[in-house]
Parts: sequence; C-alpha cells; structure tokens
Amino acid sequence: MIPSDYPSSSVIYYYYAQWKERKGKKPSLLEQCLKKISWRGPRRPWEERADELLHS
Repeated sequence: MIPSDYPSSSVIYYYYAQWKERKGKKPSLLEQCLKKISWRGPRRPWEERADELLHS
C-alpha cells in the first residue's frame, strides 16, 4: 500500500525502472547510490531466515 501523499504506483515504478536501468557498461544510478552508502544487502539471506522459521 502506497501512502496517499505519494504519486501513483505507475509513476513510482517508472522512476524505479529508470534508476535501475544500466547505460552500457556503466552501473545504474541505483547501483551507484547503494555503493556510495556501502549497502551490502540484508543482514542474513531470506533462505536462512525461512529455514529457521520452518524448523523451529
């Protein structure tokens, strides 16, 4: 659910698609931003958490 003060979901998706699109060999804008903030992904992969939940 998108908050009412945000633009429509189609507008949000349009910008997301633009940000993740690569231009040749150059990294996408999204990849550049994530690299700049040193984002390394989730702390634990979902598979590990799902296994833990299923086997407890």
